[in-house]
This record gives sequence, C-alpha cells and structure tokens, in this order.
Amino acid sequence: MWVLISIFVLGVFGWTTYISHRQKKTWEAFAKKHKLDFSITSLKYIDSSASHREIKTPYVTGRYKDYRIYLFTDVVRTADIRSERYLTAIEIELGQGLPVAAAIGNNGMRSFILGLKFSEEFSPADKSWETGYVLRTKNAAALKAYLTEERLKKLASLFTMNNASVLFFFDEVEGILRIETTDPLLEVKKIEGVLNRILGVMEKFKVDAKEAKLIQKAGKTSESFHIDQSKTDDNDDQSAASES
Repeated sequence: MWVLISIFVLGVFGWTTYISHRQKKTWEAFAKKHKLDFSITSLKYIDSSASHREIKTPYVTGRYKDYRIYLFTDVVRTADIRSERYLTAIEIELGQGLPVAAAIGNNGMRSFILGLKFSEEFSPADKSWETGYVLRTKNAAALKAYLTEERLKKLASLFTMNNASVLFFFDEVEGILRIETTDPLLEVKKIEGVLNRILGVMEKFKVDAKEAKLIQKAGKTSESFHIDQSKTDDNDDQSAASES
C-alpha cells in the first residue's frame, strides 16, 4: 500500500517538475520571439497544511500587438481548501479608461466580484448572458449604455473558454482583462492563439470620445472623463519601433 502511495506521490512530483520545466522553456521562447521581457520569479504561498512554500515560475510582460500583457503562474486554494492548484494567469490592459466603473465575469470570478464595493447589479436582457455570469457597477444606467449587444456577445465568447475564469474590470483610469486557466500553455503557437483570440475581442471594448459622452449622459454623470491619447500615441510609437 505504502509503495503504491510513494509511487503516486513521486509520479505527481515528477509530472509537476516536467510541466514546470517545459513551461519555462516555452514561455521564454515566446518572449524572445515577440521581444517581450522574460524572468523567473519566486511565488510564495501557504499550502493547505499551513506550511510556507516557494516555487520558481516564469513571468512574461511587454507589448504584444499594441497591448500590455502579463503572463504568469498563480496558486489558489481548491473549493474545499484542502489543497492547492496551479493556474496560468493572463492579464491584458485595455489601454484606456472607460466612463463607468464595473467588474464583469463568469462564474469562476463570482466570489471576487461580489466582494467588491460596487452597489448596483443587473442581468442584461441578451440571450448570450447566462445565469452564472455576474456584474457589479457604480452606475447601472451608464453600464447598460456601454454593454451593447456586440460587446455582450464578445464577453460571452471569452466567458465560455474551456477551463477558464474570466474577469473584465474597468474604471475611468484603465481597463484590465484577467483570465485564469488550468492550461499551462506549453506551446508557443497555443499562447499566440489564446492571446490573439482575446485581443480580437478587446478591441471592441474601447470607446471613442463621442460614445463616452453618450454613456455619461445615459448615466447622468457630470464627472470629467477624457480618453488619454498619450497611451494610444505611446502604443503607436512602440509598435512602429518594434517593426523597424
């Protein structure tokens, strides 16, 4: 019996070590291909036995197709808090703020969103919106004006990604999309495919000055809001530099 348990434990350790090694090599190759920053970081956490643990994980950041991205590993407790699981986390900055503050996500992000200090919520009247999805905001009227049918469908296309928890958080300063997945992303082409799918959706989340004013009007807010053009200009400059 103990022999079988020992074999199982060693097998899990070996598999985890193999996955970790391959992940580091793949992410480093991806970063080099796209001229991104790659590093190895120390991830500290407390496991289910209350012991302090530390693992070395890959970290990638930089501009990928005009968007600031972050690719890293995280550790979370399972639902029964008896063990931990490793996740791949992807964070992408929208590159502009939006004229309303809100958090929107699928069921995997429900607990986090419900813990935010946003007082208003509603269920969009669109067939792409499922019962498990959740949103919270400071201004429901403004958010309803922002969440067009097209944007709701784009969000749903991300929310239905396999084995993924998805959060779209935004305010007047910045918008950030975070995706957590159990997939360690062990192929460069797969990383590119996931990112390209996400970025194709995020482009639709942006607003121009005209739409921003309409959203503010719908929300009956007089708060000053402007699109930071310097971010866009900076993106264009860096994109041009990378192509030269």
